[in-house]
Amino acid sequence: MLARKVRADGVHWPEALIPLRPQRGFRLQTCAAHNRSAIRLAKRAGIDLALVSPIFATNSHPGARCLGVSGYRAMVRNSEVAIAALGGITAKNARALVDPKPAALAAISGFMTQALEHNPTGAKTKI
Repeated sequence: MLARKVRADGVHWPEALIPLRPQRGFRLQTCAAHNRSAIRLAKRAGIDLALVSPIFATNSHPGARCLGVSGYRAMVRNSEVAIAALGGITAKNARALVDPKPAALAAISGFMTQALEHNPTGAKTKI
């Protein structure tokens, strides 16, 4: 495994590769999760953070079936793994993800686009 070869502090597991038991030697382990089964696997594998996606429509996966707010709630309610909400997240729609509140929000273009709209020069700014 590449992460072990390069002595990485952490590893991100694609949903199809979530290990069946805890893996030693990593300070942080995350995984992709697109359904409740993946969250259960993540718990059993000792995963620190599951990135649940896609919550909303996203440019990186056009046409992908989105969970939406109600699907997100149903999927992560009572999760014993910390959850990061991912996929189409913006400063506006993130407010809908408060019950249950994710441990983190993950996004790329959703935050960067808004930052550039407010600061087209790209000068450093808090997002």
